[in-house]
Amino acid sequence: MTDPTSQKFVIAAAVGLMAMLHPAHGAILYSSSFENDSETPVGWSSSSNWSVAESSSGKTYAGTDNSSSSYYPSTLGFSAIEDPGDAPVVNFGFDIRIENYRALSSGGAGTFRITLQPNGTVANKYSIGLGYAEIDGSNRLFFYAGAGSSPTPSAANAIGYQAGSGFDTGFDLGALGNNPENGTGGNFYHFELALNTQTGDIAITVTNLSDPSQKAVYSDAWLKTSVTQLGALTFTTGVASEGIMEVDNVIISTVPEPSIYGLAGAAMALGGTVWRATSRKTRR
Repeated sequence: MTDPTSQKFVIAAAVGLMAMLHPAHGAILYSSSFENDSETPVGWSSSSNWSVAESSSGKTYAGTDNSSSSYYPSTLGFSAIEDPGDAPVVNFGFDIRIENYRALSSGGAGTFRITLQPNGTVANKYSIGLGYAEIDGSNRLFFYAGAGSSPTPSAANAIGYQAGSGFDTGFDLGALGNNPENGTGGNFYHFELALNTQTGDIAITVTNLSDPSQKAVYSDAWLKTSVTQLGALTFTTGVASEGIMEVDNVIISTVPEPSIYGLAGAAMALGGTVWRATSRKTRR
């Protein structure tokens, strides 16, 4: 297990190096660990299926579903964040834990999804999901990503999978079944989605917080797009009948220069994200 004190030291050193190389720093546009919220957190719209709940590590924002045919979204509108200004890279970070995954059909749109709609344009969406499809001869459960509000999970967009090599450790989430452990195995996974608004490039890093050595990266070419107050970040549950998704430590930030973002990525690789290191919550 990583020592939080040494982890903070490594990140502080990396951030200090960035400061010496470039005077401009990224800005935190929005952050919440939900510790000061009750029921629906400030800035979020949701149905009654979402609420702030106590967990073993503190409060999380939890979405349940009780239907085999309906979806239940909770949305953070970008009117709740600061103007990102001219920063070319906007980074979206969050932790999720998913319990009791079930779906209606192999290869169908995932039961749990996170959708980025940066500028309010309905056709301009990018999603991360948990879904399943037949990979290497059997149905597997995995994270995936792609353009649109509900991309179809497949070997081509599976996070932590390489054709011919299989899944990275920690990213083959198993087979399906009605079992509370079926999902992320009781673990929180930390996601970082970096959107370069000038090129449309997307870089995703996912880390299993119960074992930070289990890390996967995924890159995609998307659309040049701005991030405006018309935009939104949406977490969605549904059509699993008994599933639950817990969301924690949501942080949206900017990175002034792509080169600086690359160095920040190196800092994350060394010691985890700044938010994770400084958050009072620790995943065991």
